[in-house]
Amino acid sequence: MDPIQQEIIQLKLRVERLEKIVAQLGGTPLPSSPPVASIPPYETEVLALVAAGNMLEAIKVYREHTGCSLLEAKTRVETMRR
Repeated sequence: MDPIQQEIIQLKLRVERLEKIVAQLGGTPLPSSPPVASIPPYETEVLALVAAGNMLEAIKVYREHTGCSLLEAKTRVETMRR
């Protein structure tokens, strides 16, 4: 996944969180875009770990789900941080 796709995923996750906050505050959220079906569930978890600053756990989760090498997982997760 290239950096632009990752940024799009992160932005969509932020929009979802903001829409939930607006709904909790009693506001009317704007119609949202259709759900992104191409994001594997583990990537949402990895992105949340990255956002929380837990890079080691994010790398571990990424490796568990993809079976990639430590170096590849580290590289991928670091690009998610940007």
